[in-house]
Amino acid sequence: MKTRSIFIAVAIIVSFVARLSANAQDTPPRLWTNAANGRTVEAVLLAVEGTNIRFRTKDDRVFTLPVSRLVQSDQEFVANWAKERGKTPVTAT
Repeated sequence: MKTRSIFIAVAIIVSFVARLSANAQDTPPRLWTNAANGRTVEAVLLAVEGTNIRFRTKDDRVFTLPVSRLVQSDQEFVANWAKERGKTPVTAT
């Protein structure tokens, strides 16, 4: 009986740690491209705020920009990302 309780406790802890790890790496970094000049930046998408998106770069800088400044494929990624999280998909204006 004691062994069973320990097994259940370990299973719960492993499940909890796995979920925390999944949340921490929910969105991996990706290369984002500026539609106007083709410049790129590697960053993690943090949030969708209206028609703006918030990113964090590898050096921990956080910035916000309009989704309309991104190439179409990046805009589609943002829309899908938002939809998967129950957010209103962003559309470029």
